[in-house]
Amino acid sequence: MTAKNIIDSRLFIRHDLTPAYLKNQDFLKNSHNKAHFLSQILLYDKIIIPTLDFGIIPSLISWLGLRNFRKAIEESSIGFIRRKGHLAYLGGGLGINTIAIERGSAKKWEWWQEALSQESLSAIKLQLGYFCSDIPSKKRKSLAKAITKTNTHLPYDNDFFIKNIAEESYRDIVNSELLSQIALELTQEKKSINLLKLIKGNETKLLNSNYEIRDVTDLVLRVAEVNMELLMASQVDNADLLTAQGSENLLQKKIARSEIKTSSLENFINLLELSNIPDIRHQIIQGTIDTTKIWKLRQSRYGKNFRKWLREVNPSNARDLEKAYVEMLSKENFDTTLPTRVIRFAITTTSGILNPVLGATTSILDSFFVDKWLKGFSPKLFLDELQELKIKK
Repeated sequence: MTAKNIIDSRLFIRHDLTPAYLKNQDFLKNSHNKAHFLSQILLYDKIIIPTLDFGIIPSLISWLGLRNFRKAIEESSIGFIRRKGHLAYLGGGLGINTIAIERGSAKKWEWWQEALSQESLSAIKLQLGYFCSDIPSKKRKSLAKAITKTNTHLPYDNDFFIKNIAEESYRDIVNSELLSQIALELTQEKKSINLLKLIKGNETKLLNSNYEIRDVTDLVLRVAEVNMELLMASQVDNADLLTAQGSENLLQKKIARSEIKTSSLENFINLLELSNIPDIRHQIIQGTIDTTKIWKLRQSRYGKNFRKWLREVNPSNARDLEKAYVEMLSKENFDTTLPTRVIRFAITTTSGILNPVLGATTSILDSFFVDKWLKGFSPKLFLDELQELKIKK
């Protein structure tokens, strides 16, 4: 459990068919997003942010200040992973898919549409040019080039997506008694559901941005999003990931159906709960704490030591880690009498659990995710209190 990086899906701005720059502006104005980001930089050496158009960059500059943002980029404290298109559910039996805006022959695109479709450097320049016009042009160009170096493109083709995201997600639901029951409840069916035919042939549904599961297509897309997050984490330094509560059960089911011998599947996941962490997010939301002070704490010896301890934590020393967090805050004169928050991790381990079989059949090793675990992929899941794989009533 040594990952220094985390794929943070809470910082992924999901777009719909409305102008993307409006979504980006709304994200910037939401102080809860700022509070989440600034609290996360105390926990991980590098925050890797999934993106479609780099629209979060102006928010990061606003939250950190230009000087600290530039330093974060140069030190690789912030990175990006660019995804392909909007995750969507298509009618007519197409099911889970990705869609992208295409240029019409006679239609002139707006700048934000260009940012969604152009290569990374151009997209970054468009975001900086629109939202950060107060930065001199020469500095914007230099900054854009520096940001590009922190970006990773998520590599997969259509066949890979269909097999390892779409079909994998259907299997996850079918093989989970809980998710299958939720799907039946959402559709008011008693026996079975065709997961490829949930909406009419001419309809398209995008994953909603408020984390709620209100119908079965929301459930299917949310499971597909978890698989997309796992793919990203496995492709970027085997990073940890912030994901929905309940995702740990999905992982366990993947191993259970793999046919690989397990000595004890229960030991694959260990839950860790830090329940007495002072919640600095309250002060950030209220504007009573200086962002520069948080960055200084992150860069301090105490901040670096705490992040190292977090990488090595296990359930038996959770209380020691809570004390270390409080000590870190007190060293920089932060208020340690704040209301506390609960941080939940699911720690995965394949050591001594999976026993690969020589000459294994294709069906056993056909799963991309199981194959990754066999090769040592063992992410820590930061369970997001806002997202859950269950119905919001």
